[in-house]
Amino acid sequence: MLTWSEPMPPSEDCSYDHVVAETPLGPITIEWKSWKRHDARCAEMPWGEFCSADDLDDAKAAVQAAWDRKSVEMAALARQGAPVPPSAEIAAARDPLDRGGV
Repeated sequence: MLTWSEPMPPSEDCSYDHVVAETPLGPITIEWKSWKRHDARCAEMPWGEFCSADDLDDAKAAVQAAWDRKSVEMAALARQGAPVPPSAEIAAARDPLDRGGV
């Protein structure tokens, strides 16, 4: 089960209101624009899948379901002896520009 941070305001790391769950593949952040009346809560998983919902609890549930699917997939690969890429490789594949420290 993913553990979520408390809602946080925009910061240097994230331009929108957000919550974060740390995973072995990297952080998952759900973002939203609190100044908009009806803004969706959106997240991009470290492996490139997207989730969105109108409500934060629904967005957390959608992300949890995506995480559960990915966990099953990674476990199946590990049982078959296939290499499971470490989180750094997944992050590099997702973001080819090194934005660290910028």
